[in-house]
Amino acid sequence: MIRVIRHHAPVGVLPLLASEIVLLFACFYLSAEILYPPSAWLYLFVEGGITLVGIAIATIILAMYFFDMYAEVQVGSRVVLLQQICQSLGVALLAQTVATYVFRDWTVPQLLMLLGCGMALVGLFCWRLVFSALIKRIGPTDNLLFLGRNATSDAVAAAIESDPRANYHVIGFLDEDFARRGASGAPVLGGFSTLRQMVAEHKPSLLVVGMPERRAAMPVADLVALRFEGLQIEEASKTFESVYQRVRLDDLSEQQVMFSRTFVPSNGALNVARLVSFIVAVLCLVVLSPVLVAVAVWLRLRRNEPVLTRFPREGKNGKIFQLRRFRRDASLGWLYRRFRVDAFPELLNVVRGEMSLVGPCPEEPEVANLLNETLPFYHYRHAVPPGITGWAKVNQTAENADDRALGLEYDLYYIKHLSQALNFYILVHSLKNRVLLP
Repeated sequence: MIRVIRHHAPVGVLPLLASEIVLLFACFYLSAEILYPPSAWLYLFVEGGITLVGIAIATIILAMYFFDMYAEVQVGSRVVLLQQICQSLGVALLAQTVATYVFRDWTVPQLLMLLGCGMALVGLFCWRLVFSALIKRIGPTDNLLFLGRNATSDAVAAAIESDPRANYHVIGFLDEDFARRGASGAPVLGGFSTLRQMVAEHKPSLLVVGMPERRAAMPVADLVALRFEGLQIEEASKTFESVYQRVRLDDLSEQQVMFSRTFVPSNGALNVARLVSFIVAVLCLVVLSPVLVAVAVWLRLRRNEPVLTRFPREGKNGKIFQLRRFRRDASLGWLYRRFRVDAFPELLNVVRGEMSLVGPCPEEPEVANLLNETLPFYHYRHAVPPGITGWAKVNQTAENADDRALGLEYDLYYIKHLSQALNFYILVHSLKNRVLLP
C-alpha cells in the first residue's frame, strides 16, 4: 500500500516519478554532450547549468502532473500517452520562452532545451510502455481477506473489484452463511472456524473485520493470536476510509468521535494552517491586485453600486461571518465561470481569519441548521474554519456535488487527516482542475 500525503496513490507512482526525473536528467546531459562535446561537463557542473536544467525538468514534471500523467501509471492508450507527453513538453518550452524575456540568465540555452525535449519525448514514451508492462506483471500489492460481511465490507470489496487501478486484491470472505457470496462476486471460502487455515493457505497482507455485530461469533482468540504473529488486522470502516478516502457515516458513533483525538485537530496544526493561509492570501492579493482593481473599476462603471456582495455563512464553531464576492455581472460571466474571478475577494475573508484556504465549504446559516438536524455529526465539520477549496470539492463530481452526506464524509476525512501536506495537495489539485477543466 503506497501513501502519498496520507492518501493512496496508484501502485508504482513513486518509482515512476523517480525514474522519470533520472531519465529527464539523462536526456539533457546527453543533449549537452552532443551540443558542447568539449565543455558539457564544464557547463553543467562548473558554470551552474545543472541548476537551470533542474528548473526545466521541474517544469516538465509539474506539467506532467497537471496533465494527469501520475494519476494512472498503466498505459491505456498510446495515442493519449503521446498527446500528454507533447502537452507537458510544450508547457515547458513555452515557460522557457516566456522566461527569456524576464529572467534571461535563468533559462536553458535554446538548442539544449529543444534537443533535450526531443530526447525526452522518445524516452518518456518508451519508458512508460515498459513501466506499464512491468506493473501489470507485478500485480496488486495488498491481498485482502474479509472476516464476516456487513454493508461496509461489501462496499469495500465492490470498489476494489470495480477499479483495475486499485492497490488491493480481494481473496474472499469468511462467513457462516456459505450460500452467500461477496458483493463483488468474491467467494466465501469458509466459516469463522477456518480462519487460521485460510490465513495459512492464502497468506493475506490484511485481514478486514466486517462483522454485522462486532461481538457476534467473532473468533477473538484466533484474531489475537494472528495479530501477535504479525498479521495486519483492521475494521472494515478503516479499510473503507483508505479505499474511498472518506469516512463512512453509518459506521460512526458518538463514542468514537468523542474519544478519538483525530476528530479534534490540535491547536498547533490549526495555528500553522492559519499562518500559512494568511501569508498565501496576502501574497495572492498582491499578485492579483491588477485584476481585482480592473474588475472593481469595471463593475463600478457598469452600475453605481457596491462592487462587493456579502453573504452570511457559518464558520468555525458556528460563528457567522460575511462571505465577500464580486457583484454578479453578465458581461463578466465567462470570466467568472472559467476562473472564478468573482470569488477572489474571498481572500479577504482568509486574511481576516474567517476562512482558510482549505476546509469544508461554508454553508448558509439556515442550510447549516437544517443539516445539523438531518445529518448526524454535521456539526463536527465546524471544528475547522471553512475553506475556499476543500477535500470534498476536490473529490465530488458534478453529478454528486449536491450530495451533502457524501460531502460530509469527505469533510470528516479531511479533519481526521488534517496536515499541511494534505492542504498543499488539495490546493495544487484545485488549481489543476481550475486551469485545465472547462
